[in-house]
Amino acid sequence: MSCQVWGAKVAVIGCGNLLFGDDGFGPAVVERLQTRYRLPRGVVVVDAGTGAGELLLDTVLSEETPKTLIIIDAMNFGLEAGTVEEIPLEAIPVQKRADFSVHQFPALDILKELKEHRGVDLRLLGCQVETLPEEIRPGLSASVARAVDRTADKVFNIICREVQN
Repeated sequence: MSCQVWGAKVAVIGCGNLLFGDDGFGPAVVERLQTRYRLPRGVVVVDAGTGAGELLLDTVLSEETPKTLIIIDAMNFGLEAGTVEEIPLEAIPVQKRADFSVHQFPALDILKELKEHRGVDLRLLGCQVETLPEEIRPGLSASVARAVDRTADKVFNIICREVQN
């Protein structure tokens, strides 16, 4: 992955696959942040697509890590579609735990390393999916599409607070 989060004060990573319905939520929020907001200096916003694991592993191995790391992804919590929640590491749904994995290095280990041993303020924002198609079908459902603007606003507010500190 060519984009690096090293040296950034705040890094935002959007995860997901635009080709599979609501799984494209993370990239949609990143696109909104990049096109509709004036991001402060020291902020990196990355559409990691399905390559988040490589980016996170590079971050763990780097000498420099962001002070705050915000990860945005579509998840299934069994809530109303389009609901966005900030979730603790322990609450990552079982089916999503391997999404960030790199070969045999578990995702939770990467995230725990960043949070507990590298001192990164880790924020996970998950959006309840309405549909995740089994075959290629681009486009967010209406309920998840409506959550994109709300989530971009929330992330921008987090960014502004973190940059001021």
